[in-house]
Amino acid sequence: MVNGRTLIVGAVLLDALLEVGKAISIAACFLACSVDSYSQPETFTINARQNPAGALPISFRCLNVDYQDGYLTDPRGEKTKSAKFNYDLYLSLLTFINEMGDTLLIKEPAAVTYVHIGNEDFYHHVKSGLYKILAADTFGFLTANAQLIKRLPKPTNEGYGTTTNGTTSTVSRSLDVTYERITKYYLIERSGAISPATKQGFYRTFRNQEDILKAHINKEKVNFNNEEDLVRLFRYAISLGSQNVK
Repeated sequence: MVNGRTLIVGAVLLDALLEVGKAISIAACFLACSVDSYSQPETFTINARQNPAGALPISFRCLNVDYQDGYLTDPRGEKTKSAKFNYDLYLSLLTFINEMGDTLLIKEPAAVTYVHIGNEDFYHHVKSGLYKILAADTFGFLTANAQLIKRLPKPTNEGYGTTTNGTTSTVSRSLDVTYERITKYYLIERSGAISPATKQGFYRTFRNQEDILKAHINKEKVNFNNEEDLVRLFRYAISLGSQNVK
């Protein structure tokens, strides 16, 4: 817990980004959640009447269980000083702890292109979030994007959450909603173009080597849901030559 205070910071000069708003404090319901978990569950269920911002634990909704040392990089390649960073998957916002022990949300993150947290590097996209860089080349990256997916309960024959009592049935207003952490993989070009790391995504990105990639994928039985397989395929595609990249 970090003093129970959260500050909201806009897009400003990067060094100032880690200094602005020290005196501004607002209530943040998610800070009331416990951070006593040492591992992140894959799913978490709450009651539909609950506010997810307060009901989802930080240990589930944040990218990492703990805030870790890191820095931000802007489009010009300039870096901030070090701070402790994390990423809130529910809010889709970068967060960090300043020297005063306040937790800050970077509300307007347009000034941030890359993020370094712990020993990991990320590409930051303003609209679609944070992408962990698994492998890189001069043309771009293979990345992993963690997401929170909301799963509604499946309807019964009578409707959602129906309970039967004798000859009457009623629909419960207290349905359980499950949030699931999933990871999807993407190819990101230096231009910012993003493609899913699927067969078609690889074929589009390395379009002049589609036949070679098809043969390699079939021979190696590449699993496009397996991170190690994707890294090997990415490195193989890069080895074919940068002239083959669109």
